[in-house]
Amino acid sequence: TTLNIDNTWTYTLPATKVDSVTYTIKAKATDNVGNIQAAPTTASFTWDTQPPTGVITIEGGAASTPTLAVTITVAATDPAGVIEMSFQNRYASAEAWEPYATSKLWTLRDTGTNPRRVYVRFKDNAGNFTPASDYSMYDDINYLPGASAFMVSKTTLSAVSPPTITEITANGIKLADGVVIAKNPEIKVAIETADPSSLAADYLVQFKIDEAPVQVSSLAKSAVATSMAKDVAAFETTAAPKNLAEGKHTLTVSVTDAAGHEVTKSFFGLTVSSVLLSQIRGNYPNPFAPAKRSETTRIAYDLTEDTDIEINIYDISGRAIRKLSAVAGYKSGSIGAGGAIGYNEVVWDGKDETGNLVANGTYLYIILKKGNSTPLGRSQMAVIN
Repeated sequence: TTLNIDNTWTYTLPATKVDSVTYTIKAKATDNVGNIQAAPTTASFTWDTQPPTGVITIEGGAASTPTLAVTITVAATDPAGVIEMSFQNRYASAEAWEPYATSKLWTLRDTGTNPRRVYVRFKDNAGNFTPASDYSMYDDINYLPGASAFMVSKTTLSAVSPPTITEITANGIKLADGVVIAKNPEIKVAIETADPSSLAADYLVQFKIDEAPVQVSSLAKSAVATSMAKDVAAFETTAAPKNLAEGKHTLTVSVTDAAGHEVTKSFFGLTVSSVLLSQIRGNYPNPFAPAKRSETTRIAYDLTEDTDIEINIYDISGRAIRKLSAVAGYKSGSIGAGGAIGYNEVVWDGKDETGNLVANGTYLYIILKKGNSTPLGRSQMAVIN
């Protein structure tokens, strides 16, 4: 073959080539008088049309992280050599290409749901790179703010049973669709898991009112065990939304464990009202026997705010028998109880104002806000000795 005018030589590769295979070209030069080069000159190259492949691991494979700042371990291979890499949080734009390294300091996306996912792309010396549409290389981790790091492998955690939301209450009142709640409720969530070993785990509990996030207490960021039966670990966490508008609301509570299991519970039509007494639950026992069995009865009701309360008891003829008082903010079980937001109980011992036991019969009771003559509610009970 004759040399080009610039002393170069052109060789056309065969049409059929195998990717990632190394090819070697050998050449000998001949001068004008016929002398031939003794040993050939060789040149080798690898035919490469594929981008690099690799894996990333966030925080050494931990299931969760208490901070958004994480370390990513990187491992990639390519016949032509890996020269650059680019990272991307889920729901975010890809970062610029940077020199390839086996470790990367990275900041997780601060919004969104668990698990937080990070994608990676690679570029090799031949110019091949992972296309922007390829999301096959990634790793996941749960972001549990304020929690201690839970360094257990995802493989181990995958066998852990999901948590269970056993009960949600607002100021002691068990929630259900349509329940009346206070404008400043204290919402408590009871959580259980069938694996006591997950006491070491941290839980992410999220509250939303009408899809708007609600700030949770510090207890929610690192759930504390409140009790533990055989094969059951129990947790409780609290949120206190402020100044809810009158009307109907939707509450959504989601619980995510360190394994990435997520459970959600929603209540619809929760009503915030200017009504002070949201429910009279009656009294128990009813009837009761104060003389025969020294029984007392408990008058139960729900309030939407802390209020001084009076309960007036009358006989069937309308004669006043007894006045019971409750102090604003005093919860059931304390002296003066019955004026707290949420569930309340006031005890009647079956005696009149003079301390004498009342006779058998039906008695009416009226619940009022102290200093206000307009009844909040009324009901009746029976004494049978």
